[in-house]
Amino acid sequence: MNTKFIFIFYTFSLLIQPCFSQTMSRDSIVDKFEKDISNAVNDSARIQSYISLGNYFLTTSFYEAEKTYNLAIEELKNSKEILSIHKANVFGQLGVIYKRKGDYAKAMEYYLKSKQYYEELEDSSNVANLMHNIAMIYRSQKEYKKAIKNFKNVIEIKRKLGDKVGEGIAYNMLGVVYRKNKQLDSAEISYNRAKTLFIQEKSERNLPRVDSNLAALYHYQKNYKKSIELHLVNIEYYSKINKLTSLFSSHYNISKTYSVIQQYNKANFHIDEAIQIAKKLNLKDKLSRAYLRKSVFQSDLGYFKTALEYYKKHKKYSDSVYNVSVVKKLQELELKYKFNKQKQADSLRFVAEKNQLELIKEKEESKKQVYFLLFIVAVLLSILGSILLRIYFKKKNELIIERFEKKEIALKQYTQSLLTKIEEQELELVQKNQERDENSLNKKLHNSIANKILTKEDWYNFKEKFNQVYPLFFKKIKDSGVQLTNSEERLVSLEKLGLDNNQIAKVLGISLDSVFVNRYRLRKKINAPKEVSIIDFLESKKAYN
Repeated sequence: MNTKFIFIFYTFSLLIQPCFSQTMSRDSIVDKFEKDISNAVNDSARIQSYISLGNYFLTTSFYEAEKTYNLAIEELKNSKEILSIHKANVFGQLGVIYKRKGDYAKAMEYYLKSKQYYEELEDSSNVANLMHNIAMIYRSQKEYKKAIKNFKNVIEIKRKLGDKVGEGIAYNMLGVVYRKNKQLDSAEISYNRAKTLFIQEKSERNLPRVDSNLAALYHYQKNYKKSIELHLVNIEYYSKINKLTSLFSSHYNISKTYSVIQQYNKANFHIDEAIQIAKKLNLKDKLSRAYLRKSVFQSDLGYFKTALEYYKKHKKYSDSVYNVSVVKKLQELELKYKFNKQKQADSLRFVAEKNQLELIKEKEESKKQVYFLLFIVAVLLSILGSILLRIYFKKKNELIIERFEKKEIALKQYTQSLLTKIEEQELELVQKNQERDENSLNKKLHNSIANKILTKEDWYNFKEKFNQVYPLFFKKIKDSGVQLTNSEERLVSLEKLGLDNNQIAKVLGISLDSVFVNRYRLRKKINAPKEVSIIDFLESKKAYN
Protein backbone atom coordinates (compact mmCIF):
# COMPACT_ATOMS: atom_id res chain seq x y z
CA MET A 1 0.00 0.00 0.00
CA ASN A 2 1.29 3.43 -0.94
CA THR A 3 2.80 5.27 2.06
CA LYS A 4 1.25 8.64 1.25
CA PHE A 5 -2.17 7.03 0.77
CA ILE A 6 -1.97 5.38 4.20
CA PHE A 7 -0.94 8.65 5.83
CA ILE A 8 -3.88 10.46 4.16
CA PHE A 9 -6.19 7.66 5.31
CA TYR A 10 -5.02 8.02 8.91
CA THR A 11 -5.43 11.78 8.83
CA PHE A 12 -8.85 11.52 7.19
CA SER A 13 -9.99 8.95 9.75
CA LEU A 14 -9.17 11.41 12.54
CA LEU A 15 -10.96 14.28 10.82
CA ILE A 16 -14.21 12.38 10.21
CA GLN A 17 -14.55 11.08 13.76
CA PRO A 18 -16.70 14.03 14.91
CA CYS A 19 -19.05 13.39 11.98
CA PHE A 20 -19.37 9.70 12.91
CA SER A 21 -20.03 10.56 16.51
CA GLN A 22 -23.12 12.51 15.50
CA THR A 23 -24.70 9.65 13.58
CA MET A 24 -23.34 6.57 15.31
CA SER A 25 -23.05 5.63 18.96
CA ARG A 26 -19.66 4.98 20.51
CA ASP A 27 -20.41 1.28 20.97
CA SER A 28 -21.47 0.81 17.36
CA ILE A 29 -18.26 2.44 16.11
CA VAL A 30 -16.14 0.26 18.40
CA ASP A 31 -18.11 -2.83 17.32
CA LYS A 32 -17.42 -2.01 13.68
CA PHE A 33 -13.66 -1.79 14.22
CA GLU A 34 -13.63 -4.95 16.35
CA LYS A 35 -15.45 -6.85 13.59
CA ASP A 36 -12.85 -5.57 11.12
CA ILE A 37 -10.14 -6.94 13.43
CA SER A 38 -11.82 -10.35 13.68
CA ASN A 39 -12.50 -10.61 9.93
CA ALA A 40 -9.05 -9.40 8.84
CA VAL A 41 -7.63 -11.64 6.09
CA ASN A 42 -3.96 -10.95 6.97
CA ASP A 43 -1.70 -9.36 9.57
CA SER A 44 -1.53 -6.04 7.77
CA ALA A 45 -5.32 -5.62 7.64
CA ARG A 46 -5.72 -6.64 11.30
CA ILE A 47 -3.03 -4.25 12.50
CA GLN A 48 -4.53 -1.48 10.37
CA SER A 49 -7.89 -2.03 12.09
CA TYR A 50 -6.24 -1.82 15.51
CA ILE A 51 -4.60 1.46 14.50
CA SER A 52 -7.90 2.87 13.17
CA LEU A 53 -9.62 1.94 16.44
CA GLY A 54 -6.79 3.58 18.38
CA ASN A 55 -7.18 6.72 16.26
CA TYR A 56 -10.87 6.80 17.19
CA PHE A 57 -10.11 6.42 20.90
CA LEU A 58 -7.50 9.19 20.60
CA THR A 59 -10.38 11.70 20.43
CA THR A 60 -12.24 10.22 23.40
CA SER A 61 -9.95 8.30 25.79
CA PHE A 62 -6.17 8.28 25.97
CA TYR A 63 -6.32 5.14 28.11
CA GLU A 64 -8.32 3.19 25.52
CA ALA A 65 -6.18 4.57 22.69
CA GLU A 66 -2.93 3.54 24.40
CA LYS A 67 -4.28 0.05 25.14
CA THR A 68 -5.36 -0.41 21.51
CA TYR A 69 -2.05 0.80 20.08
CA ASN A 70 -0.20 -1.61 22.38
CA LEU A 71 -2.34 -4.46 21.00
CA ALA A 72 -1.24 -3.36 17.55
CA ILE A 73 2.38 -3.50 18.70
CA GLU A 74 1.92 -7.06 19.97
CA GLU A 75 0.50 -8.04 16.59
CA LEU A 76 3.49 -6.42 14.91
CA LYS A 77 5.89 -8.41 17.08
CA ASN A 78 4.21 -11.70 16.15
CA SER A 79 3.83 -10.91 12.46
CA LYS A 80 6.28 -12.32 9.93
CA GLU A 81 5.43 -9.62 7.45
CA ILE A 82 7.54 -6.50 7.06
CA LEU A 83 5.13 -3.79 8.22
CA SER A 84 7.36 -0.75 8.68
CA ILE A 85 4.58 1.70 7.79
CA HIS A 86 2.37 0.34 10.60
CA LYS A 87 5.26 0.49 13.09
CA ALA A 88 6.01 4.05 12.10
CA ASN A 89 2.37 5.08 12.51
CA VAL A 90 1.62 3.34 15.81
CA PHE A 91 4.84 4.55 17.48
CA GLY A 92 4.07 8.10 16.33
CA GLN A 93 0.55 7.93 17.82
CA LEU A 94 1.87 6.59 21.13
CA GLY A 95 4.28 9.53 21.16
CA VAL A 96 1.27 11.86 20.85
CA ILE A 97 -0.45 10.16 23.78
CA TYR A 98 2.54 10.35 26.12
CA LYS A 99 3.28 13.92 25.09
CA ARG A 100 -0.27 14.96 26.04
CA LYS A 101 0.00 13.01 29.29
CA GLY A 102 3.14 14.99 30.13
CA ASP A 103 5.52 12.00 29.96
CA TYR A 104 7.97 13.70 27.61
CA ALA A 105 10.74 11.13 27.93
CA LYS A 106 8.39 8.34 26.82
CA ALA A 107 6.96 10.54 24.08
CA MET A 108 10.45 11.29 22.77
CA GLU A 109 11.29 7.57 22.78
CA TYR A 110 8.28 6.74 20.60
CA TYR A 111 8.76 9.74 18.31
CA LEU A 112 12.36 8.71 17.60
CA LYS A 113 11.30 5.13 16.86
CA SER A 114 8.62 6.35 14.48
CA LYS A 115 11.06 8.77 12.80
CA GLN A 116 13.55 5.96 12.22
CA TYR A 117 10.97 3.83 10.39
CA TYR A 118 9.81 6.75 8.25
CA GLU A 119 13.44 7.44 7.33
CA GLU A 120 13.83 3.82 6.23
CA LEU A 121 10.68 4.25 4.11
CA GLU A 122 12.16 7.51 2.72
CA ASP A 123 8.93 9.28 3.70
CA SER A 124 10.25 12.84 4.03
CA SER A 125 6.86 14.33 4.84
CA ASN A 126 6.27 12.17 7.91
CA VAL A 127 9.92 12.53 8.96
CA ALA A 128 9.26 16.27 9.04
CA ASN A 129 6.04 15.68 11.04
CA LEU A 130 8.00 13.72 13.66
CA MET A 131 10.67 16.44 13.80
CA HIS A 132 7.83 18.91 14.41
CA ASN A 133 6.59 16.83 17.37
CA ILE A 134 10.12 16.51 18.76
CA ALA A 135 10.50 20.29 18.52
CA MET A 136 7.29 20.67 20.51
CA ILE A 137 8.81 18.55 23.30
CA TYR A 138 11.93 20.72 23.37
CA ARG A 139 9.70 23.80 23.47
CA SER A 140 7.82 22.44 26.49
CA GLN A 141 11.13 21.82 28.27
CA LYS A 142 12.32 25.37 27.45
CA GLU A 143 15.08 23.97 25.22
CA TYR A 144 14.37 26.79 22.76
CA LYS A 145 17.54 26.54 20.63
CA LYS A 146 16.87 22.87 19.86
CA ALA A 147 13.21 23.59 19.19
CA ILE A 148 14.08 26.40 16.75
CA LYS A 149 16.60 24.20 14.94
CA ASN A 150 14.05 21.39 14.50
CA PHE A 151 11.29 23.72 13.30
CA LYS A 152 13.64 25.29 10.73
CA ASN A 153 14.51 21.81 9.43
CA VAL A 154 10.78 21.02 9.16
CA ILE A 155 10.21 24.23 7.18
CA GLU A 156 13.02 23.36 4.77
CA ILE A 157 11.67 19.84 4.13
CA LYS A 158 8.06 20.99 3.73
CA ARG A 159 9.15 23.72 1.31
CA LYS A 160 11.04 21.20 -0.84
CA LEU A 161 7.97 18.94 -0.87
CA GLY A 162 5.72 21.84 -1.84
CA ASP A 163 3.62 21.31 1.31
CA LYS A 164 2.68 24.93 2.03
CA VAL A 165 0.20 24.03 4.78
CA GLY A 166 2.83 21.96 6.59
CA GLU A 167 5.32 24.79 6.12
CA GLY A 168 2.79 27.23 7.58
CA ILE A 169 2.14 25.03 10.63
CA ALA A 170 5.90 24.87 11.30
CA TYR A 171 6.23 28.66 10.93
CA ASN A 172 3.35 29.11 13.38
CA MET A 173 5.03 26.93 16.02
CA LEU A 174 8.41 28.56 15.33
CA GLY A 175 6.76 31.88 16.15
CA VAL A 176 5.58 30.46 19.50
CA VAL A 177 9.15 29.45 20.39
CA TYR A 178 10.49 32.87 19.38
CA ARG A 179 7.81 34.52 21.54
CA LYS A 180 8.65 32.39 24.56
CA ASN A 181 12.31 33.20 23.99
CA LYS A 182 11.43 36.96 23.98
CA GLN A 183 12.32 37.32 20.27
CA LEU A 184 9.11 39.18 19.52
CA ASP A 185 10.09 40.58 16.10
CA SER A 186 11.06 37.11 14.86
CA ALA A 187 7.81 35.74 16.30
CA GLU A 188 5.68 38.26 14.42
CA ILE A 189 7.55 37.56 11.14
CA SER A 190 6.96 33.80 11.59
CA TYR A 191 3.25 34.26 12.37
CA ASN A 192 2.68 36.50 9.36
CA ARG A 193 4.53 34.04 7.11
CA ALA A 194 2.29 31.23 8.42
CA LYS A 195 -0.85 33.28 7.89
CA THR A 196 0.17 34.13 4.31
CA LEU A 197 0.71 30.44 3.50
CA PHE A 198 -2.64 29.42 5.04
CA ILE A 199 -4.48 32.12 3.10
CA GLN A 200 -2.77 31.05 -0.14
CA GLU A 201 -3.82 27.44 0.45
CA LYS A 202 -7.29 28.42 1.75
CA SER A 203 -6.59 26.45 4.93
CA GLU A 204 -9.23 28.13 7.06
CA ARG A 205 -9.00 25.67 9.94
CA ASN A 206 -5.37 26.68 10.54
CA LEU A 207 -5.98 30.42 10.62
CA PRO A 208 -7.43 30.39 14.19
CA ARG A 209 -4.20 28.79 15.40
CA VAL A 210 -2.18 31.70 14.07
CA ASP A 211 -4.69 34.19 15.46
CA SER A 212 -4.38 32.54 18.86
CA ASN A 213 -0.62 32.97 18.80
CA LEU A 214 -0.90 36.52 17.47
CA ALA A 215 -3.25 37.27 20.37
CA ALA A 216 -0.54 36.08 22.79
CA LEU A 217 1.99 38.28 20.95
CA TYR A 218 -0.31 41.31 21.17
CA HIS A 219 -0.47 40.68 24.91
CA TYR A 220 3.32 40.97 25.16
CA GLN A 221 3.12 44.14 23.08
CA LYS A 222 0.47 45.48 25.54
CA ASN A 223 -2.19 45.66 22.86
CA TYR A 224 -4.66 44.00 25.25
CA LYS A 225 -7.86 44.95 23.43
CA LYS A 226 -6.78 43.31 20.17
CA SER A 227 -5.47 40.30 22.08
CA ILE A 228 -8.81 39.73 23.86
CA GLU A 229 -10.80 40.13 20.62
CA LEU A 230 -8.81 37.39 18.88
CA HIS A 231 -9.01 35.05 21.90
CA LEU A 232 -12.79 35.40 22.18
CA VAL A 233 -13.25 34.61 18.47
CA ASN A 234 -11.05 31.52 18.85
CA ILE A 235 -12.87 30.34 21.99
CA GLU A 236 -16.14 30.46 20.10
CA TYR A 237 -14.63 28.61 17.13
CA TYR A 238 -12.87 25.87 19.14
CA SER A 239 -15.97 25.34 21.31
CA LYS A 240 -18.04 24.84 18.16
CA ILE A 241 -15.72 22.18 16.70
CA ASN A 242 -14.94 20.71 20.16
CA LYS A 243 -11.16 21.04 19.78
CA LEU A 244 -10.30 20.87 23.46
CA THR A 245 -6.52 21.31 23.45
CA SER A 246 -6.77 24.53 21.43
CA LEU A 247 -9.71 25.62 23.58
CA PHE A 248 -7.55 25.16 26.68
CA SER A 249 -4.84 27.41 25.21
CA SER A 250 -7.34 30.15 24.35
CA HIS A 251 -8.90 30.13 27.85
CA TYR A 252 -5.45 30.01 29.48
CA ASN A 253 -4.03 32.89 27.44
CA ILE A 254 -7.05 35.20 27.72
CA SER A 255 -7.08 34.73 31.51
CA LYS A 256 -3.62 36.23 31.70
CA THR A 257 -4.65 39.25 29.64
CA TYR A 258 -7.73 39.87 31.81
CA SER A 259 -5.58 39.67 34.95
CA VAL A 260 -3.15 42.28 33.58
CA ILE A 261 -5.99 44.74 33.04
CA GLN A 262 -7.30 43.75 36.52
CA GLN A 263 -10.56 42.16 35.37
CA TYR A 264 -10.08 39.31 37.85
CA ASN A 265 -13.58 37.83 37.63
CA LYS A 266 -13.18 37.19 33.91
CA ALA A 267 -9.60 36.00 34.46
CA ASN A 268 -10.78 33.45 37.07
CA PHE A 269 -13.63 32.28 34.87
CA HIS A 270 -11.34 31.49 31.94
CA ILE A 271 -8.61 29.84 34.04
CA ASP A 272 -11.27 27.62 35.66
CA GLU A 273 -12.44 26.61 32.17
CA ALA A 274 -8.83 25.80 31.26
CA ILE A 275 -8.41 23.66 34.41
CA GLN A 276 -11.57 21.66 33.64
CA ILE A 277 -10.37 20.93 30.10
CA ALA A 278 -6.89 19.88 31.32
CA LYS A 279 -8.49 17.56 33.90
CA LYS A 280 -10.80 16.04 31.30
CA LEU A 281 -7.89 15.32 28.95
CA ASN A 282 -5.49 14.43 31.80
CA LEU A 283 -2.87 16.85 30.48
CA LYS A 284 -0.38 17.14 33.34
CA ASP A 285 1.76 19.87 31.86
CA LYS A 286 -1.23 22.07 31.02
CA LEU A 287 -2.83 21.37 34.40
CA SER A 288 0.41 22.39 36.13
CA ARG A 289 0.48 25.71 34.26
CA ALA A 290 -3.21 26.39 34.87
CA TYR A 291 -2.94 25.75 38.63
CA LEU A 292 0.02 28.12 38.82
CA ARG A 293 -1.96 30.81 37.01
CA LYS A 294 -4.91 30.23 39.35
CA SER A 295 -2.58 30.54 42.36
CA VAL A 296 -1.28 33.90 41.12
CA PHE A 297 -4.82 35.21 40.58
CA GLN A 298 -5.87 34.20 44.10
CA SER A 299 -2.77 35.86 45.53
CA ASP A 300 -3.52 39.09 43.62
CA LEU A 301 -7.01 39.09 45.14
CA GLY A 302 -5.59 38.59 48.65
CA TYR A 303 -6.80 34.99 49.08
CA PHE A 304 -3.40 33.71 50.19
CA LYS A 305 -4.60 30.46 51.74
CA THR A 306 -6.41 29.47 48.54
CA ALA A 307 -3.42 30.63 46.51
CA LEU A 308 -1.17 28.29 48.51
CA GLU A 309 -3.48 25.33 47.89
CA TYR A 310 -3.41 25.91 44.15
CA TYR A 311 0.36 26.36 44.22
CA LYS A 312 0.75 22.97 45.91
CA LYS A 313 -1.36 21.42 43.15
CA HIS A 314 0.83 23.14 40.57
CA LYS A 315 3.98 21.85 42.28
CA LYS A 316 2.63 18.29 42.35
CA TYR A 317 2.16 18.18 38.59
CA SER A 318 5.16 20.37 37.80
CA ASP A 319 7.63 18.06 39.54
CA SER A 320 6.44 15.14 37.40
CA VAL A 321 6.75 17.11 34.17
CA TYR A 322 9.49 19.74 34.46
CA ASN A 323 12.72 18.60 36.02
CA VAL A 324 16.38 18.15 35.16
CA SER A 325 16.09 14.38 34.97
CA VAL A 326 13.50 14.67 32.19
CA VAL A 327 15.83 16.88 30.14
CA LYS A 328 18.70 14.46 30.68
CA LYS A 329 16.46 11.58 29.67
CA LEU A 330 15.49 13.39 26.47
CA GLN A 331 19.15 13.98 25.63
CA GLU A 332 19.98 10.36 26.39
CA LEU A 333 17.18 9.16 24.11
CA GLU A 334 18.29 11.45 21.29
CA LEU A 335 21.89 10.21 21.52
CA LYS A 336 20.70 6.61 21.66
CA TYR A 337 18.58 7.17 18.56
CA LYS A 338 21.53 8.60 16.65
CA PHE A 339 23.66 5.63 17.64
CA ASN A 340 21.04 3.02 16.76
CA LYS A 341 20.45 4.67 13.43
CA GLN A 342 23.92 3.54 12.31
CA LYS A 343 23.31 -0.17 12.72
CA GLN A 344 20.68 -2.75 12.04
CA ALA A 345 19.04 -3.03 15.45
CA ASP A 346 16.43 -5.59 14.43
CA SER A 347 18.94 -8.10 13.08
CA LEU A 348 21.14 -7.91 16.20
CA ARG A 349 18.28 -9.22 18.35
CA PHE A 350 18.68 -12.67 16.82
CA VAL A 351 22.45 -12.82 17.05
CA ALA A 352 24.12 -14.32 20.15
CA GLU A 353 26.66 -12.29 22.09
CA LYS A 354 29.50 -14.55 21.03
CA ASN A 355 28.59 -14.21 17.36
CA GLN A 356 28.42 -10.46 17.76
CA LEU A 357 31.93 -10.39 19.18
CA GLU A 358 33.21 -12.64 16.40
CA LEU A 359 31.57 -10.44 13.82
CA ILE A 360 33.14 -7.33 15.32
CA LYS A 361 36.52 -9.09 15.42
CA GLU A 362 36.22 -10.13 11.79
CA LYS A 363 35.28 -6.57 10.83
CA GLU A 364 38.29 -5.22 12.69
CA GLU A 365 40.59 -7.70 10.93
CA SER A 366 39.04 -6.82 7.60
CA LYS A 367 39.53 -3.14 8.33
CA LYS A 368 43.19 -3.74 9.20
CA GLN A 369 43.69 -5.63 5.94
CA VAL A 370 41.94 -2.93 3.96
CA TYR A 371 43.94 -0.20 5.69
CA PHE A 372 47.18 -2.12 5.04
CA LEU A 373 46.31 -2.57 1.36
CA LEU A 374 45.37 1.09 1.10
CA PHE A 375 48.68 2.00 2.72
CA ILE A 376 50.62 -0.18 0.25
CA VAL A 377 48.69 1.30 -2.68
CA ALA A 378 49.34 4.80 -1.35
CA VAL A 379 53.09 4.09 -1.03
CA LEU A 380 53.26 2.59 -4.54
CA LEU A 381 51.31 5.51 -5.97
CA SER A 382 53.63 7.90 -4.15
CA ILE A 383 56.73 6.17 -5.54
CA LEU A 384 55.25 6.05 -9.04
CA GLY A 385 54.25 9.69 -8.76
CA SER A 386 57.74 10.61 -7.60
CA ILE A 387 59.33 8.75 -10.53
CA LEU A 388 56.97 10.35 -13.04
CA LEU A 389 57.65 13.77 -11.58
CA ARG A 390 61.40 13.21 -11.81
CA ILE A 391 61.09 12.11 -15.45
CA TYR A 392 58.84 15.06 -16.20
CA PHE A 393 61.14 17.64 -14.58
CA LYS A 394 64.23 16.02 -16.13
CA LYS A 395 62.74 16.26 -19.60
CA LYS A 396 61.53 19.77 -18.86
CA ASN A 397 65.02 20.83 -17.70
CA GLU A 398 66.60 19.21 -20.75
CA LEU A 399 64.17 21.08 -22.98
CA ILE A 400 64.92 24.37 -21.17
CA ILE A 401 68.67 23.80 -21.48
CA GLU A 402 68.29 22.89 -25.15
CA ARG A 403 66.26 26.04 -25.83
CA PHE A 404 68.78 28.14 -23.90
CA GLU A 405 71.71 26.69 -25.83
CA LYS A 406 69.97 27.33 -29.15
CA LYS A 407 69.26 30.93 -28.19
CA GLU A 408 72.83 31.38 -26.91
CA ILE A 409 74.28 29.98 -30.15
CA ALA A 410 71.99 32.27 -32.17
CA LEU A 411 73.16 35.26 -30.10
CA LYS A 412 76.82 34.38 -30.55
CA GLN A 413 76.29 33.82 -34.28
CA TYR A 414 74.63 37.21 -34.53
CA THR A 415 77.51 38.83 -32.62
CA GLN A 416 80.03 36.99 -34.78
CA SER A 417 78.22 38.23 -37.89
CA LEU A 418 78.69 41.76 -36.60
CA LEU A 419 82.41 41.12 -36.11
CA THR A 420 82.69 39.54 -39.53
CA LYS A 421 80.90 42.48 -41.09
CA ILE A 422 83.22 44.90 -39.30
CA GLU A 423 86.33 42.98 -40.37
CA GLU A 424 85.14 42.88 -43.99
CA GLN A 425 84.55 46.63 -43.96
CA GLU A 426 87.94 47.24 -42.31
CA LEU A 427 89.68 45.20 -45.01
CA GLU A 428 87.78 47.02 -47.76
CA LEU A 429 88.70 50.41 -46.35
CA VAL A 430 92.34 49.43 -45.92
CA GLN A 431 92.59 48.33 -49.52
CA LYS A 432 91.05 51.58 -50.78
CA ASN A 433 93.19 53.86 -48.61
CA GLN A 434 96.61 52.22 -48.50
CA GLU A 435 98.39 55.43 -49.49
CA ARG A 436 96.66 57.72 -46.95
CA ASP A 437 97.86 58.80 -43.51
CA GLU A 438 97.60 55.95 -40.96
CA ASN A 439 96.12 58.00 -38.12
CA SER A 440 93.63 59.56 -40.43
CA LEU A 441 92.85 56.13 -41.79
CA ASN A 442 92.19 54.64 -38.31
CA LYS A 443 89.97 57.54 -37.36
CA LYS A 444 87.90 57.30 -40.51
CA LEU A 445 87.85 53.57 -40.24
CA HIS A 446 86.30 53.61 -36.76
CA ASN A 447 83.89 56.38 -37.67
CA SER A 448 82.77 54.52 -40.75
CA ILE A 449 82.31 51.27 -38.90
CA ALA A 450 80.49 52.96 -36.05
CA ASN A 451 78.11 54.66 -38.43
CA LYS A 452 77.34 51.50 -40.37
CA ILE A 453 77.28 48.88 -37.63
CA LEU A 454 76.15 50.60 -34.46
CA THR A 455 72.76 51.66 -35.69
CA LYS A 456 69.74 51.74 -33.40
CA GLU A 457 68.27 48.81 -35.28
CA ASP A 458 71.47 46.75 -34.82
CA TRP A 459 71.53 47.43 -31.10
CA TYR A 460 67.82 46.75 -30.77
CA ASN A 461 68.18 43.37 -32.51
CA PHE A 462 71.24 42.51 -30.47
CA LYS A 463 69.60 43.47 -27.17
CA GLU A 464 66.42 41.57 -28.02
CA LYS A 465 68.40 38.38 -28.70
CA PHE A 466 70.50 38.95 -25.57
CA ASN A 467 67.41 39.32 -23.38
CA GLN A 468 65.93 36.14 -24.83
CA VAL A 469 69.01 34.22 -23.68
CA TYR A 470 69.54 36.07 -20.38
CA PRO A 471 66.06 37.46 -19.54
CA LEU A 472 66.86 38.40 -15.93
CA PHE A 473 70.45 39.61 -16.41
CA PHE A 474 69.85 43.36 -16.56
CA LYS A 475 66.82 43.19 -14.26
CA LYS A 476 68.91 41.74 -11.43
CA ILE A 477 71.58 44.37 -11.97
CA LYS A 478 68.95 47.11 -11.80
CA ASP A 479 67.30 45.56 -8.71
CA SER A 480 70.69 45.54 -6.97
CA GLY A 481 70.79 49.33 -7.20
CA VAL A 482 73.29 49.63 -10.09
CA GLN A 483 72.12 51.99 -12.83
CA LEU A 484 73.93 51.35 -16.14
CA THR A 485 74.00 53.74 -19.08
CA ASN A 486 73.29 52.49 -22.59
CA SER A 487 77.01 52.33 -23.45
CA GLU A 488 77.73 50.48 -20.16
CA GLU A 489 74.96 47.98 -20.91
CA ARG A 490 76.54 47.31 -24.33
CA LEU A 491 79.97 46.86 -22.80
CA VAL A 492 78.66 44.47 -20.10
CA SER A 493 76.57 42.43 -22.54
CA LEU A 494 79.51 41.92 -24.91
CA GLU A 495 81.75 40.94 -22.03
CA LYS A 496 79.05 38.54 -20.84
CA LEU A 497 79.30 36.85 -24.26
CA GLY A 498 83.01 36.31 -23.69
CA LEU A 499 84.33 38.74 -26.31
CA ASP A 500 87.88 39.98 -25.76
CA ASN A 501 88.81 43.66 -25.64
CA ASN A 502 89.70 43.85 -29.36
CA GLN A 503 86.35 42.31 -30.35
CA ILE A 504 84.47 44.62 -28.00
CA ALA A 505 86.28 47.63 -29.48
CA LYS A 506 85.34 46.56 -33.01
CA VAL A 507 81.65 45.94 -32.18
CA LEU A 508 81.30 49.21 -30.26
CA GLY A 509 83.28 51.11 -32.89
CA ILE A 510 85.73 52.56 -30.36
CA SER A 511 89.48 52.25 -29.77
CA LEU A 512 91.04 49.60 -27.59
CA ASP A 513 92.11 52.29 -25.13
CA SER A 514 88.52 53.48 -24.88
CA VAL A 515 87.45 49.94 -23.94
CA PHE A 516 90.03 49.89 -21.11
CA VAL A 517 88.92 53.33 -19.91
CA ASN A 518 85.24 52.40 -20.01
CA ARG A 519 85.90 49.16 -18.14
CA TYR A 520 87.95 51.02 -15.52
CA ARG A 521 85.21 53.62 -14.99
CA LEU A 522 82.52 50.95 -14.71
CA ARG A 523 84.58 48.93 -12.20
CA LYS A 524 85.07 52.06 -10.10
CA LYS A 525 81.36 52.92 -10.37
CA ILE A 526 80.21 49.56 -9.01
CA ASN A 527 83.15 49.18 -6.56
CA ALA A 528 84.25 45.89 -8.10
CA PRO A 529 87.58 44.50 -6.78
CA LYS A 530 90.45 44.16 -9.29
CA GLU A 531 90.76 40.41 -8.76
CA VAL A 532 87.08 39.83 -9.74
CA SER A 533 85.76 40.27 -13.26
CA ILE A 534 83.01 42.81 -13.78
CA ILE A 535 80.53 40.13 -14.89
CA ASP A 536 81.28 37.85 -11.93
CA PHE A 537 80.86 40.76 -9.55
CA LEU A 538 77.56 41.90 -11.04
CA GLU A 539 76.22 38.36 -10.89
CA SER A 540 77.54 37.74 -7.38
CA LYS A 541 75.53 38.18 -4.18
CA LYS A 542 77.68 41.18 -3.23
CA ALA A 543 76.13 43.20 -6.01
CA TYR A 544 72.63 42.42 -4.75
CA ASN A 545 73.13 43.15 -1.07
